Amino acid sequence: MLHVIDGTWQPNAADKANGIEHGFGSTIQIINGAFECGKGSTTAQAKARIAYHKEITSYLNLDISGEKRLC
Repeated sequence: MLHVIDGTWQPNAADKANGIEHGFGSTIQIINGAFECGKGSTTAQAKARIAYHKEITSYLNLDISGEKRLC
């Protein structure tokens, strides 16, 4: 998780094939991916995490416009 957050993690071929790349969506995969990801659509739990992420980054005045947020 730390390496995803600090930007040192690099997705391998399997990650890329599964659509896992840099961004908040990767942290959702790590935290609770089995329950929140791969369900065919964005789950309510993942939507709540994403909304909180948007709120806190807005509060901190961080630009996340190009970041992948979905699992």
